[in-house]
Order: sequence, then structure tokens, then C-alpha cells
Amino acid sequence: MISRILKWSIFLVIATGLTALALNDNGQVSMVWHDWVIETSLTFALAAAVIGFGALYLLMRLVINLWHFPVYWRNRRQLKRYSKAESSMAKGMIALEYGDWQLAEKQLVKMAKHSDSGLVHYLTAAKMAHNQQAFSRRDQYLAEARQRFPSDSVTIGLVEARLLMDSEPDVSLVILNELHQQSPKNKTILAEYAHLLVKQEYWSRLEEILGEVKRFKALDKAEIQSLEVQLLAGKVAVRKTRRP
Repeated sequence: MISRILKWSIFLVIATGLTALALNDNGQVSMVWHDWVIETSLTFALAAAVIGFGALYLLMRLVINLWHFPVYWRNRRQLKRYSKAESSMAKGMIALEYGDWQLAEKQLVKMAKHSDSGLVHYLTAAKMAHNQQAFSRRDQYLAEARQRFPSDSVTIGLVEARLLMDSEPDVSLVILNELHQQSPKNKTILAEYAHLLVKQEYWSRLEEILGEVKRFKALDKAEIQSLEVQLLAGKVAVRKTRRP
């Protein structure tokens, strides 16, 4: 607002000055070029100079805008896609709250490639497909997430392991073991790994990682004590079954 007032003030000052010169014009300007001689009043020459400067300025602005127009148009389209992606995500999350997994999946995948939160789109869509037992689509979304977000492989692997815990627990264990090797201090991975080892009764492996669970405080004291009790009971049960 202030800059606009300043521009108009400068314009009025220049206009007032030119008007004053026009009313008291006794000057003359002569321009000679070879055999050509051009004579005009000082006021007209100044006015022509101002108009010429303004026309040159507008022409330069036009050229610059045309030069940058492709970038502007590309950025505008990108912002429009981002807006659609955020809207699609909002609709998907609302459908998720209402338990409409099919609609949630559709909305989340719709603009996943154009969203800043594309990883969330793919992982949530994978969960929705899993809930519908559409395992091929689930695996496809996880694969696309790995391709587009390779730096988030640990997060993607953790989601995949959780989805496979009930239907393919041994595969889930393999994934968690690999994730544990990649991020040995990750508390969430340690906790998930320990719980699944108990569920599958892999007592020797649980005994190996129990020290890390304690060291990194992946579980609270009560949960660790419960693991120790289950580990002891499991080992005793194994010994009994081995007796002749």
C-alpha cells in the first residue's frame, strides 16, 4: 500500500513539473542527423523522453514475463496438483474414519505421485488394500513406495512386517530381522521383533535380542519382565518335549 502511494506521488510530481514547463515553455531543442534537422519545444522533448522510457520499461517487462512464462505455468500446475493431492488425502482419511476402506484406498492412491506426503498415501493405501484382502494391490503400493522413497525403506519395511504378522508371520520375522540389522537401536523395531518372536515361540532368538531390548529400553519394565517369564516358560516347555 505504501509503495503504491509513493509511486503515485512520484507520478504526480513529474506530471506537475511537465505541466509547469508546458505553461512557461520558452526553450527549444534541436537535433541534427546528417541532413535532417528536427526542432521541437523542450516540453515536448521531455514528454517524449518520459513516454519513451515508460514504453521501453513496459516492453522489457513484457519480454521478461514471456521469458519466465513457462516456469510460471509449470509452477502453477505443480501447485494445482499439490492442492488436489491434499484434497484427495483429506477425503481418503475421512473415508478411513468411516470404515470405507475401498473409497479410502481410491482417494489415497489417486494423487499419491503428486503429493508432498506421498509416502503416507502409499502406506495407508496398502493398509486399506490389506484390509480388503487385496494383497496384490497391497504389494504394489509397497513396491511403489520403495521406488519413490528409497530413503524411507525402514519405515516401509516396518509397515509391511506389521501387515504380514498374522497371515505370513515367518516372512514378517525375516523382514524385522533385516530391519533390526539396518537399525539395531530402533526401539519400535526391537519391540515388534520381540513380540513376534514370542508369538512364534522362537526362544533362542528372543534370548539373543533381549539384552538389546533392555539396553535401548524398547519396552517398559513390566513388558520386559513378561518377556522374561514367557522366555523361561518357553525354554522349559522345549526341554520337556525333548525328553525321551
